[in-house]
Amino acid sequence: MSKKGSVSIYFLSIFILITALISVIAENSMNRIRAITNLRKANDYLSAEEAVIRCISCYLKNEVPVSGYYSYAGVSFRAECAADSCLAEIIDPVSEMLDIQLYGDDSHIYDYVPIREWDQIH
Repeated sequence: MSKKGSVSIYFLSIFILITALISVIAENSMNRIRAITNLRKANDYLSAEEAVIRCISCYLKNEVPVSGYYSYAGVSFRAECAADSCLAEIIDPVSEMLDIQLYGDDSHIYDYVPIREWDQIH
């Protein structure tokens, strides 16, 4: 009986095990990087939305009509308000639309819905 074949089977099994381990570690690292990138994008969107909401809320509390282009806290946007809603288009640093719902005689912000394009989410 020859032992040459059994030694190469051991090395082959160790090689396959090490290769599988490295591929799992690489896949895990790629998933973490993808998650961090998505969190940064989400943070960018939320920061821009907050700036727009604060600016529009301030104008509404001071009873200033909201219509036109604005820049607040590094966010450029265009807003048009009606009696019970506002539509704000964020231009920079991200691109999205906000449908803002208002309530009451003094037009407090009740809720808002972000409208993003599917290509920008990924």
